[in-house]
Amino acid sequence: MYSETAQRLIVELPNRGQLEDATHSAVAENPICGDITHLYLKVEDGVVVACSFQTYGCPAAIAASAALTVLCEGKSVDDCRELTSQS
Repeated sequence: MYSETAQRLIVELPNRGQLEDATHSAVAENPICGDITHLYLKVEDGVVVACSFQTYGCPAAIAASAALTVLCEGKSVDDCRELTSQS
């Protein structure tokens, strides 16, 4: 069973899709289960002004990706580097 927050993120899928005007992008793959996440950021003056994701994998990976984009928006790149799974 997923938490209420995870369930909401899975249903609402905030920031889902490719960010066409991204200034930065990254790909992460879980070698154990094969989940793949593409993360897109638009950074202006050291601040994440837009963030989106595309994840191919389980609901938990999708919820985590959506949560990451929500946590990054409006933060400095340095603050984003400090995010952990406990954030």
